[in-house]
Amino acid sequence: MRARILPYIVSLLLAPSLARAYPELPLCEESVSLEQIVENVRTELTPDQKRKIRLIYDLNNFLRERSYAKGRAFCTLEDTLKPSSKLAGLAASRKDTFNTETEPLLLHAIDTPARIAEIARHYHPDYHDVYVYEVYTPYSQVSPSFLDLSPSQIIHLVIHERVHDEIELPRILEEAMADIASYSLGMEFLDEFQRWDEYHDDVEQNLNRQLRRAKVLGQVYSQLSALYAKKDLTTLQKIVLRQDHFEYVKQELGDTVVNNATIARELYYTRQFLLLWDIHMGMGNNAAKTIAFYQRLPGDHIDASAILDERYASIKGFYQDETTKKE
Repeated sequence: MRARILPYIVSLLLAPSLARAYPELPLCEESVSLEQIVENVRTELTPDQKRKIRLIYDLNNFLRERSYAKGRAFCTLEDTLKPSSKLAGLAASRKDTFNTETEPLLLHAIDTPARIAEIARHYHPDYHDVYVYEVYTPYSQVSPSFLDLSPSQIIHLVIHERVHDEIELPRILEEAMADIASYSLGMEFLDEFQRWDEYHDDVEQNLNRQLRRAKVLGQVYSQLSALYAKKDLTTLQKIVLRQDHFEYVKQELGDTVVNNATIARELYYTRQFLLLWDIHMGMGNNAAKTIAFYQRLPGDHIDASAILDERYASIKGFYQDETTKKE
């Protein structure tokens, strides 16, 4: 008989050993030219693939010039460009509540699609919401599926994953910070590399959508949390009433799949986005200054539970102290 509830929280951290074993071509090495890389791909490349490989190559040069070269995400290209095993993510949540504010998901796992499907079967649909999605990580390579993404998505993901290696924050802060740095550095990249200037509007629209998502999902999360906390409602009543909030998200954001798992997963990216965006704008919309600020942030100022209490006293206080010193 299939277990209805996992008796523990599973956390699978992606390791370099999960990277695919195909021969790889370096996209982050200054000594290797783009022409050398393209010539050594053993599968015929389409014009669109060649163009996107150039985009990634330019992005890597841009990040290296700004000393953001710790990470290796999208630094290698499979020289066969065969469709290979993708990585999948699984977000799981109870239907009638979120886990905690700092860790809203009951489970977040990353593994092969087959393994993720196996884990997902442990969650009974009467009690849990699950969401399975494709994953890119700081260990990701350039694969055929990655080259199918739009140029603005590629710009965002390359920078986002590389920024993870520059800062160390609680995940519910770091994901939002990586997004903000990605949008800001993405604009700088497009200003510097004029051949990609046509995607400037796309990156700006992506930022505006994320600002909107942060506002809507923050509002819905608060409303759902209040609903789930009501002691005069049964679990079934809560599950029925939450549907109105899910429909609101679909209407406002155009999402097709909305449940507790999708909202809880998004919280890692959106819950603190508006706060961190305000701090970023207070630093003149300058990604380098913002990243440096979080690199200097003392450990006693990154208690996620303290930041999540809506007062944000610790991180804002540190920011104000830094600003005062400069004045």
